[in-house]
Amino acid sequence: MVGLPFPVYSGMNDSTGRTFKLRSTPTTILVSPKGIVLAVWEGAYGGETKSSIEKYFNVSLPPFIT
Repeated sequence: MVGLPFPVYSGMNDSTGRTFKLRSTPTTILVSPKGIVLAVWEGAYGGETKSSIEKYFNVSLPPFIT
């Protein structure tokens, strides 16, 4: 991802997914610079997930297309 002011990690193996208890794809984990998990969103950015992310970051995301 170009231009984002934070690192984006992807391509974790199954073992890493189990360690972090990731249950769905995608799972977005917001981590502070001190390594503290601030928020976790599971699934695509639609419905309640979209609303929660928009509220947290005070942004408007594009419509979710299925």
